[in-house]
Amino acid sequence: MALAFIDKAGSLLRQKRQRPPQINNILIIFFGSFGDGLMFTSVLASLRERMPQSRIDVFVSSDVGAVINRCPYVSNIFVTDMPSGKKYPSKIRAISRSLREIGIVYDVALCLRSAIDNGIMPLFLSRVSRYNVGFSTGGFSFCLDEVIQWRSGIHETEHFLDVIRSICPSCQLGPQKMFYDPETVGSSLSQKLESLSIDEQTRVLIVHPGSKIMRRSLSIERWRDVLTELVQKTEKTIIVTGISSEKAFYDSIGLKHPRIVPTFGLFSIPELAELIKRSSGVVTVETFVSHLAGISGVPAIAFWTGVTDVRQWRPVGENVTVASVGPACSPCFTWCKKPICMEHDPRLVATIFKAD
Repeated sequence: MALAFIDKAGSLLRQKRQRPPQINNILIIFFGSFGDGLMFTSVLASLRERMPQSRIDVFVSSDVGAVINRCPYVSNIFVTDMPSGKKYPSKIRAISRSLREIGIVYDVALCLRSAIDNGIMPLFLSRVSRYNVGFSTGGFSFCLDEVIQWRSGIHETEHFLDVIRSICPSCQLGPQKMFYDPETVGSSLSQKLESLSIDEQTRVLIVHPGSKIMRRSLSIERWRDVLTELVQKTEKTIIVTGISSEKAFYDSIGLKHPRIVPTFGLFSIPELAELIKRSSGVVTVETFVSHLAGISGVPAIAFWTGVTDVRQWRPVGENVTVASVGPACSPCFTWCKKPICMEHDPRLVATIFKAD
């Protein structure tokens, strides 16, 4: 209600600007997590192909920056430690200063995010763009010169494309990708696997139980059942991945087996992507790894919550199965104390990963 009032009042006080006749300098603002960053890559190649002489800069969160590092389709990557959700409003002035420090006024700025942390207000305050484009769904739409209509029920990459097409109508979605040297990353990955007594002939499954929002993960009991199913139904080595802080959650599962190898904090993002490509499959939840698995082409299952709209956020790929309980209350866009949407059947993994 407060944001709606601000937007209405602001629209009465601010006159929208005309689009510049020529667009030579473009700024894309996108604050998201790792998975969002991977999806973001789907629009960059087409934009560069159709605007080859333009300066295309991106101002992104550290998570997105880590994923698009070395991307050849953008001119400059500016990274900010941008908090999301409730902490975002307190950082607006600092983000505005960071935008001004770039030292250029862009012909157009595109805000791809649809939530409150859309970057629209700091963009407006910084005055680094002659023409601002974005969604009204996260508020501050009075700061925009062109509002893109929000379409429900489509994938997030389609939302990105809707904004991009405001300046490049012929742009198309392309494949999502990581940008790294496979030979260098493959070599470092092999060395780390050798330290775990895993050679290139070893068939492995990747289990990634964690998520940046741990409420998206399965219960400890269900993960114990998932791992038990995999140990009993396959002969593969099970590599459990995650960041260092997720190890405590894994330890609470309390299941040890010679073929279960925990590797928390061991792999970089490019190494994890390469490891997934080499694997026989992935078991995970609603997280970045589900998107990596989707683009890798290996068989994968992602246990999804009922909180978000699976049509918007599902990983892209022919061999990834999104397991959804699908209660009547889904998607609810909130969290309850006893989410029935997370009552997944651990035996599903046996239908994806057969015995060797």
